[in-house]
Amino acid sequence: MPAHTGGARLHLTVDSETGAAEVDVDVHSVYNFGYAARDTSGVATHIAELRELGLPAPTRLPAIFRIPPERAQHTTGLPVCGDDTYGEVEFALINTHSGWLVTIASDHTDLDIEKVDMAKAKAACPDVIGDAAWRLDEVAGHWDDCELRLWGRTADGAEHLIQAGTVGHLLEPADMQRILAERSGREPGPGTVILSGTIDGAPTPGMCSWRATLADPHRGRTLSLDYTVIALSPEI
Repeated sequence: MPAHTGGARLHLTVDSETGAAEVDVDVHSVYNFGYAARDTSGVATHIAELRELGLPAPTRLPAIFRIPPERAQHTTGLPVCGDDTYGEVEFALINTHSGWLVTIASDHTDLDIEKVDMAKAKAACPDVIGDAAWRLDEVAGHWDDCELRLWGRTADGAEHLIQAGTVGHLLEPADMQRILAERSGREPGPGTVILSGTIDGAPTPGMCSWRATLADPHRGRTLSLDYTVIALSPEI
């Protein structure tokens, strides 16, 4: 394999109908969707509320933020500045030379920066990407039933369920791919990573660690990730 320069390299174990396979993906483009619910009326109401509060709001739906490709990471320890960051459960679509994969992800975000500039907030922390994946075409027939969940752990080790819902509340993967192609002017090729946007759930900063899952109830399998937040001291 040729040397990889720039971006990120994701190493994924793909659980497929034909058996497990190891896949390396050299990431060159990462796009984080936001406000990507299928119920656009509910999203529009929420955006109006943000504007009334003087908070940043997207100019069109869904919002799409381009993220530095090296921000897509497998990690179990996430260095952050401050104590106002939080995880959001999402699914990630990853295009490879053998087709699209789907995995679990957390769009870790800095709430303080988000209050001022959403695009900068999305780029301030890495996107945590699961290290196992499914072939997207193998879950397409029952995709809407797949379930996302996110837990946060406090300093005493207690785990709290923060978010839970089906992916059917979010735009379908094919719609995300189409919208991205329309806005960027090109088809998302191999090395493209798309984060879906999240499901309902209030931002919950201050957790010590996060655990997220994407469950396929039809086949009884689950993708998961788990990472600890490493708070960096502001000055030494």
